[in-house]
Amino acid sequence: MATIADRSDFTLELEFTRIYRENAGEHRAVREARCLAWQLPRIVLDIEEDDLVPGGCHYGAVGFSSQIGGFLYYCHEEKIDEEIRKSRENPEYCQRLLEMKEFWKKEDCKTRLRDRYSKTMQLALPTDDWEGEKAVAYPLYRIAGGILDFHKLLALGLPGLYVLIEEKKKTAPADSEAEGVYAGMLLCLDTLKEVIGLYRERAGQRAQEILGRKDSEENRAAYRRIQRLSDARTGRRHRAKALGEDGEASDHHRRQGVRGRPGKERGGEGGPVCQSLHPRHQKAEKPGSPAVSTTPSGKGAPIPFYTMTTASSGMCATPSDCRRKLRFPMSPTVAGNMSSTTRASALPAACSMS
Repeated sequence: MATIADRSDFTLELEFTRIYRENAGEHRAVREARCLAWQLPRIVLDIEEDDLVPGGCHYGAVGFSSQIGGFLYYCHEEKIDEEIRKSRENPEYCQRLLEMKEFWKKEDCKTRLRDRYSKTMQLALPTDDWEGEKAVAYPLYRIAGGILDFHKLLALGLPGLYVLIEEKKKTAPADSEAEGVYAGMLLCLDTLKEVIGLYRERAGQRAQEILGRKDSEENRAAYRRIQRLSDARTGRRHRAKALGEDGEASDHHRRQGVRGRPGKERGGEGGPVCQSLHPRHQKAEKPGSPAVSTTPSGKGAPIPFYTMTTASSGMCATPSDCRRKLRFPMSPTVAGNMSSTTRASALPAACSMS
């Protein structure tokens, strides 16, 4: 599975280990967040041309995972051994891999959890290898993963989540457990923004690759799918601004290659696919209308974009007003628990969309 980042060696694993060790004295939530800040942008999968939603991960031999890659902080020793065998001509690199392997032998969460078994549990659960060894019972290690609160996520957006967590963090006692957890949450939001930006940039690159290909319905459909992945990060307001009153693409929009010929700064007139996507060959979209995702079969489905800003206009007066105006209904619990500051930061854009 191809990732966006270069994974030709074990830089991911070695740097992850260094960050983990350097943050040994930090709150465990902050330590985890800093490890994830390094790991996540380097394990996400590249965008395929038929993707409607990009995503997926290819975990490393060392890392942090709820279940799929491993159990929390994990280490796959056999993968490190394989990398050492492949890299014998680089003794310094191999030595670093060996040191990393020895460190995680005692530090990975599965080993640390087993060390806490009572003697009776160790007798009853003698092995973790349920595929290769015989036993009466086996432990299965997993944290099944958090369940997202989609109402809160889509109602607040990232700006609103930042404000909400900051408010909670301010009320937490200094150096308390709660303060550490909120600090870790803020770091995780930073990482999420980075990953979204990474996909937006990669989608733009893939779209430009498709522009120069031979004109065909397949290539035009692939371009539209990929370009909308890039547009989705910017949101509906940018899309509406990029289109003029008559639905024609603006000069800036053409220069970006979203629709129409590329500008001089991109060099030349572009390929046949780019020519066929010029606005004069297409039915114009009305400003502010939802984007339409073109499936391989050619059928479209509307995709609403939820863009949260800090605009001051269109403010909801009460939580019930917020719920009424949001296209994605906010639960009473979410709206009722939000302070006026949080609503001011998160909700005006949703109100303006009604």
